[in-house]
Amino acid sequence: MKHRRHFYFYDYLAGNNSLTFLMVNDSHFEVLGVNRNSTFDEIKKAYRRQMKKWHPDLNPDKIEECTERCKSINAAYSILMQ
Repeated sequence: MKHRRHFYFYDYLAGNNSLTFLMVNDSHFEVLGVNRNSTFDEIKKAYRRQMKKWHPDLNPDKIEECTERCKSINAAYSILMQ
């Protein structure tokens, strides 16, 4: 059985201060191409590398695919950096 990381954070984006449960699983690490033991600096470098690789402005022939990839990269990065 795989162990999963759990984080708690305050959900200020939704306008309330209630405690929200957030589960981080292996797919977030896979999206950025890092392992579970990565430091914040390694995650940040991987995020920048992936965004440069998949940014829609740098890949005009694959705009739709790159847009979706960028969304998933941003989501994974925002969850892992909590």
